[in-house]
Amino acid sequence: MLAAALMLAPLLTLAAGRYYLARDEPLCDTAGKVCLLATLSYDSNSRELWLRGRIERADGPGVLRLMLSGTSRPGEVHYTSMDIDIRGRATEIVDFHMIPDEPRVENWRLDRVGFTARTQR
Repeated sequence: MLAAALMLAPLLTLAAGRYYLARDEPLCDTAGKVCLLATLSYDSNSRELWLRGRIERADGPGVLRLMLSGTSRPGEVHYTSMDIDIRGRATEIVDFHMIPDEPRVENWRLDRVGFTARTQR
């Protein structure tokens, strides 16, 4: 019994390292140009921010930008953004991950969703 518990302990530690900023929630920009149903998470073990979702509505192709902020232990505020090129089609799948430049931040939060339409040539 003790051997089984010792084998499962690392798995439980890894599972505890994922924090959800949004879970199957609509993430929309303030102007209503783009909206996606998505899960946004942070894995403190790998330090990766993950966005997985599906475009519900978009005004065409462009760059989806999620602006995030977080605080490090000394109380310093840090910022990062996820910039994702999208085709702008409904039902388009978004699967994007990145490692922010701030390794000391573990409590990221989503501040804003933005969208910049790509100019047609």
